[in-house]
Amino acid sequence: MELKTVPLYAGIDLHTLHDSRHVSNRLSINLCVPLQADTVTPYALLGEILGRSSQKYPTFAALNRRLYDLYGSFYDCRVSSLGDCQVLTLMVQGIDDRFCLEKEPLLTQLADFLCDMLLCPCADQNGFDAQLVEVEKKNQRDEIAAQLNNKRAWALQRAREQVFCGQPAAIPRLGWAETLDAITPASLYGSYRRLLREASIHIIVSGSGALSQVEEPLRRRLSAITADRRPLSICHHSVPTAPEKTEQLEEMQMNQTKLVFCLAPCPPFTAQQYGAVRVAMALLGSTPFSRLFVNVREKESLCYYCDGRYNRLNGLTTIDLGLDYKDCARAEKAVMEQIQALQAGDFSDSEIEDTKKYLLGGFASMGDSLGELDPWYLAQIIEGRCQSPEQAADQVRRATREEMVTVYRSLKPILRYTLAEEQHPEKE
Repeated sequence: MELKTVPLYAGIDLHTLHDSRHVSNRLSINLCVPLQADTVTPYALLGEILGRSSQKYPTFAALNRRLYDLYGSFYDCRVSSLGDCQVLTLMVQGIDDRFCLEKEPLLTQLADFLCDMLLCPCADQNGFDAQLVEVEKKNQRDEIAAQLNNKRAWALQRAREQVFCGQPAAIPRLGWAETLDAITPASLYGSYRRLLREASIHIIVSGSGALSQVEEPLRRRLSAITADRRPLSICHHSVPTAPEKTEQLEEMQMNQTKLVFCLAPCPPFTAQQYGAVRVAMALLGSTPFSRLFVNVREKESLCYYCDGRYNRLNGLTTIDLGLDYKDCARAEKAVMEQIQALQAGDFSDSEIEDTKKYLLGGFASMGDSLGELDPWYLAQIIEGRCQSPEQAADQVRRATREEMVTVYRSLKPILRYTLAEEQHPEKE
């Protein structure tokens, strides 16, 4: 499956992925801007506003009726963070035209629907609907507060904030609750106009249909925003750095301690190493038979879960565990022993082959789901590369033991972060 790109306007590109195996088509409009403290909160709020209504479909009921008319198509709008980039995505997915009762051009209608949701929001000269803004501000405030309930995600976020202090990668995806109060219907509409003006827009259309037929309607509809556009370039500058205190403890009312180790590659990994990086990280902690899972969790029973991940866009490797506070020291020793063993090349050929098979299975099945292909290629586009799952799989197959050892030896610990219950045993 080949990604084809057609520039529509400056900073607006159409990417198509055709695969006749699918019975549906998926369209997403992705507005990509640099993560910035002054825009992250209102842009996250826009994700909720644009997901609820438009001038054509001013109520949730009207929106749902339109989706039913579009053969039960699915619509979603969400905000995500990829590296130093904030992305607002509007997505719709529906059946291919050949399955429509009257063979009507559903794909073109889906493109028009998505443009309606983006370009024609419920707003007037005074800004967005005041009641809608207040409702969504409350929802976003609640969602930010609810992040504390997911202690694992919260611990990872707090650790990232320490190693990326003062850098874009430290900015939370939804922004901050305290900045919501200052947002008004008028100021939010100003943020919306700014987003249309400054975003790099990537439209991804995938599926089995005649995907090129959406080019003309998209070009026609998006011409309305081209006059004053000044798209910002997306650069990934955040570098994981050891904080002044490399061992940090925070306390919270909770039942299970969270332990996070942050490691940074020195020197940073190159694109040519990504195959070896994928295999190395999977063997370390990303599979059910990884070294961390088998040894730290299963053999030594030191934690309830353990996981190791590498974020290619910001260069950070994290290892996180959920455990009893009394086991923290032993767990740290066990984790570091596994890393040192891997750095010494102490792993078998069968472990390498099993890990490769696990990864290759994931790449092989990716083409079965448009919902997986779309975000895969978006991340590639934002990174400035366009590697297909098949090309990534080839890199994995070619990865050698020596390359994996080089990856392991590049990892340098920069932070140990512990989120513990307020009355942990050490205080008693």
